[in-house]
Amino acid sequence: MKVACIGNMNNTFFSLVRYLRDRGIDADLLLLDDDADHFHPSADAFDTSFQNYTKQLSWGRPVGFSSTSKKQIYKDLNGYDFLIACGSVPAFVNKVGLSIDLLIPYGGDIFFYPFFDFKNPIYQLRCLFFTKQQRLGIQKSAALSWDLSNDASEEIIDRLKYPGKRFTFGIPTVYTPLYNPDTIEKYYSQSEQYPAFKQIREDHDLMVFHHSRQVWEKSPDRFSWKGNDQLFQGFANFLKTCRDLNPCIVTFEYGPDVASSKRLIQDLGIEKNVYWFPKMSRKEIMVGLSLSDIGTGEFHMSWLSCGTIYETLAMAKPLMHFREDHLYEGHFPELYPMMHARTAEDISKGLHDYVARPKYYREMGGKGRIWLQSIAIDPAIKSYVQMMMGRQ
Repeated sequence: MKVACIGNMNNTFFSLVRYLRDRGIDADLLLLDDDADHFHPSADAFDTSFQNYTKQLSWGRPVGFSSTSKKQIYKDLNGYDFLIACGSVPAFVNKVGLSIDLLIPYGGDIFFYPFFDFKNPIYQLRCLFFTKQQRLGIQKSAALSWDLSNDASEEIIDRLKYPGKRFTFGIPTVYTPLYNPDTIEKYYSQSEQYPAFKQIREDHDLMVFHHSRQVWEKSPDRFSWKGNDQLFQGFANFLKTCRDLNPCIVTFEYGPDVASSKRLIQDLGIEKNVYWFPKMSRKEIMVGLSLSDIGTGEFHMSWLSCGTIYETLAMAKPLMHFREDHLYEGHFPELYPMMHARTAEDISKGLHDYVARPKYYREMGGKGRIWLQSIAIDPAIKSYVQMMMGRQ
């Protein structure tokens, strides 16, 4: 069986391709023409073996939907027996009368692409035909893999009236054979940012790693809000009451509210304890995360899984995050352990508790890593492979 994983938003499908190939599946990664540079396979690997099974497509942008020839789409997908897709791919596949076998969306491709947005009518009018085809392509997909994150995302699934098979486990977005505490150390010498991260680690007693996008003041939509301001405010409160330590936050210039976050940090008087890095590749982020004490998720809307969550769990770091556990009761044998926090007060208390019980939280990180592999990644890959084998 020949499998195509089309698109690579958030590095997800590069991880998936590697998992499938590890299990003997002949899988290729097909990159869309609007995949960001930091989601290129070279940003998520320390070698170039991906070149043997990666292809670049000339289509994928919604604004280019009408001008993309059916002949080109057919040519690019010819020879594949099983299509796994994300992003704009449902529309392009539906355009040529094909259907997706497994849709693994990342968010915007099901939250916004299938619906007309009156906030940006000029752009939407250019993409009007695409919007309809995206919705139809999603509805015709044989299976949808999307976890039970929150009521808002479930409302979108209901609105789409998706009739097919639904997988509700998390998406295997992180390739753990590479990203784990033991293996990542072997690649420190290949990391451009390792010396900087290492210096910060050596200079501070507590290192909090915050690599979510900066989205807390001008969020483009209700799903993107991260609550970064709560982390900075909670950290400032912690600093005031924990003067015998030299803690820090490592964060990134990524997202629409970078300038707002920098102003807030300055107003809070904590700029000497916050280290900014430019937007960077996952492989570099994972090096920095491996040296930290605490990894962070989001503090506004409950999410069960996302890149920052799984990256933190993969590195066996305790995760500080907001999660409404009642949303997931009965769907998993257990949830990953974490430092529950939503408000600045929660975050300050969590940091104090970490200082008081570091061993407890290091053990929490180890348990989180086990959960990620045994409850999230392995069952997902097993289900995907079984679905493929059932098609033979």
